[in-house]
Formats: sequence, structure tokens, C-alpha cells
Amino acid sequence: MGLIAIDNTIEPSIKFVNGEEISPDRIRVSSRSITRIMIPRKYKVNNIIEKLNQNLNIFRKETYDLFLTPFKGLRKDNCYRRRLDYKLAKKLIEETLYELC
Repeated sequence: MGLIAIDNTIEPSIKFVNGEEISPDRIRVSSRSITRIMIPRKYKVNNIIEKLNQNLNIFRKETYDLFLTPFKGLRKDNCYRRRLDYKLAKKLIEETLYELC
């Protein structure tokens, strides 16, 4: 599974994706914007990704992005770009996996 953790300059675009969509060459030790995540094989990745993105969108709407770190300026819709830190991403993943069990 992969995580694109920074909004682009056009719209809110933080999302979980299939791991194959992210090349291992793009990931560095210091990367804070993109990563690949290992999850136990007993889970169906597509179901998890869909539910994670739903939960992320709910979280963003309910908190008005308050708990996401501002990142390098504004998007075209005049809202701040945001970054999902890995600690919050881990919490979201853990809660979603618990919810799916």
C-alpha cells in the first residue's frame, strides 16, 4: 500500500493508493511526502485503501484540516496545502484496520 501525504497545488489530494503506483526509486529515507506501507497479508488491500480514503476524507471535513500540517502555500482554491504526518497516518491506519476486523 502507498501513501501520498501532501496536497497538490490544485486540490486536496492526500490519499492512500496501491503500492505499485509508487516507484521504490521515488522514496528516500527522509521522504515526508510519499511512502510505501507494508500491511499484513490477511487484509484485502483494495478494501483497506477504499476505507482509509473514506475515513481520511471524513477526518478532513470534520476537523477542517486543522490537524494536518500546513505545507508551502495555497492551492488554486485558496486553501492551504496540507501534509499528513506519519504519526497521524499510522493512527488512521490502525483505527481503520480495527474497524474492518
